[in-house]
Amino acid sequence: MSTDLFLDNRMTVKMFTGCMLNPEIRMHLSQSQQWKQANIGSEQKLIEIHHQTKDYLGQYAAETELTLAHLKVIQNEIKDLLQMYCPRLDTSKVRFFIFPQVFIF
Repeated sequence: MSTDLFLDNRMTVKMFTGCMLNPEIRMHLSQSQQWKQANIGSEQKLIEIHHQTKDYLGQYAAETELTLAHLKVIQNEIKDLLQMYCPRLDTSKVRFFIFPQVFIF
């Protein structure tokens, strides 16, 4: 059996959309009761990940094929959730990033 074939069956690529989890956003989240309650529940809408030495907050896209329009919908959903969790945060200045992550299991 080829090693490449074995790896192909154990590898998944997911697209992540989110913003950098900077100190200001982290501070707002730490003070948010709604954020704390959302993290207790089983259905988290936003997740924290670490990628290339930086922390991000966002979502993995469920779709395998993404359009620009769909990425905008995801971005707006994340902004709305951030605004709900952190009403004092100016989300108009939040920059969004999109990148793939490879998972080998």
